[in-house]
Amino acid sequence: RVGLDAQFTYVSSAVEPVLGYDPEELTGKPFYEFVTAPAGSTALSAHGDLLHGEERERLELEFVDDGGEGVVLAADATLVTEDGEVVGIQGVGRDVTARKEQEHELRIKNRAMDEAELGISIADPHEPEEPLVYVNKGFERITGYDADEAIGGNCRFLQGPATDPESAARFREAIENRESTTVELVNYRRDGTPFWNRVQLNPVFHESGELGHFLGFQSDVTERRRTEKLIQLLN
Repeated sequence: RVGLDAQFTYVSSAVEPVLGYDPEELTGKPFYEFVTAPAGSTALSAHGDLLHGEERERLELEFVDDGGEGVVLAADATLVTEDGEVVGIQGVGRDVTARKEQEHELRIKNRAMDEAELGISIADPHEPEEPLVYVNKGFERITGYDADEAIGGNCRFLQGPATDPESAARFREAIENRESTTVELVNYRRDGTPFWNRVQLNPVFHESGELGHFLGFQSDVTERRRTEKLIQLLN
């Protein structure tokens, strides 16, 4: 709890395993001394909002523990009244540091996937036709299809007259057997231009062993195939 002057008036014993402080170390001191500068501004603003009758829930504040490390707490706060008069604010905080770190790591991974030169796609094996649920910019560049056009469709839309049926069948077999496979086959860009596509397909399983998604990697290997054909002709 904090009073109208933003000083701690009560701190439960649960603070010690989370932040490392004895409750008595915090009592009587301003709460903004134990948070980062950005969190302090956010907390003071929320403090004022609450005193003016505005609700603040799931407020995430980065505290600084007794070792100088950041700990993110998600707080829900309510007014404390005595005889109908507001005397302070009471908050309950949950340590969400691990979740925030996971979210940060996920954002980095997502950005790396989005910006990769290699085409990356994710398909949902639990829906009919295994539709694409994600494609990166590399996929858009290689195939000429925007994400909005590709998502929801099966990768077969890249196939055409010159696509080898046996190579395409290897994909179907790998999907049915939930196995990895790598195939090079002729695909077609959005403008109808054929190109050699090296596609690597990998199943992604949950910790429970249940199949989650199929992850695909696409590489335009047209120039390499042309070079190999030229070498064969020269030989």
